[in-house]
Amino acid sequence: MHLNTLESVEKVLWNSKVDKGNVHKIILKPNKSINPDEAIAYGVAIQTIILSSDTSENTQDLLLLDVTPLSLSIEISGGVFDVI
Repeated sequence: MHLNTLESVEKVLWNSKVDKGNVHKIILKPNKSINPDEAIAYGVAIQTIILSSDTSENTQDLLLLDVTPLSLSIEISGGVFDVI
């Protein structure tokens, strides 16, 4: 991992008071091996649990931090957009 990336990850863990041992996977860039439909289904399931105020032990620590559309794009020139 690049040093700045590692520093950023460590800062996030420190700010959130999460121990490194509790982190199983960090995804820092798009992972093309993940089925987009499955990723959406997981996100919907997590959001449903959060909105239903489920307080069971298995779900109390779930937190959905950010949601992005299936594809992101950036304007490159003259109103033309390119998918990231």
